[in-house]
Amino acid sequence: MPTMDSKYVVRIVVDVLLLSIVAIPILLFFLLGKPYERGFNCDDESLRYPYKDSTVSTGVLYVVGMFLPAISMCLLELWRIRSEAVGKPLLSCSRKTSSWFWASYTTVGTFLFGCACSQLSTDIAKYSIGRLRPHFVSICKPDWSKINCTEDYIDPIPCTTPDDDHRMKEARLSFPSGHASFSAYTM
Repeated sequence: MPTMDSKYVVRIVVDVLLLSIVAIPILLFFLLGKPYERGFNCDDESLRYPYKDSTVSTGVLYVVGMFLPAISMCLLELWRIRSEAVGKPLLSCSRKTSSWFWASYTTVGTFLFGCACSQLSTDIAKYSIGRLRPHFVSICKPDWSKINCTEDYIDPIPCTTPDDDHRMKEARLSFPSGHASFSAYTM
């Protein structure tokens, strides 16, 4: 039975490195990113809806979107391993490592890397476009005394909410939809 040699260790290290290369920018966008600040038209009714929390929270989206497919993949790999010989078992720390582990690792690892790439692509688009959310006016609370609505386009927008407020930042990140793109990829 072959032992776990350096090629498998290198593969794991490279996988973690590649995932980090994609995950770190996602974290930086979340912590330090500043969306493009576009203006709006005074008569744009699509930005005047009241604020409502997401119907599906981000946490629920990530848990269901990642764990449901990952568990399904692991179960399908287990079924596949039982019905046909796949790969070779390895010795790792003097213990037999199932070929199911490596099959699942490859499948789920590729899936998670795709999740991260999908999220990074969406974040790059969101921060570059800066589309205002439908509840932008209720979050921004513009100082209407400083706005001349006879002008066609208002930019910059004199918001009374502090710029560093998390909700204010999120109010500028409407398009593309993160929930839609992540759920479309994961399902």
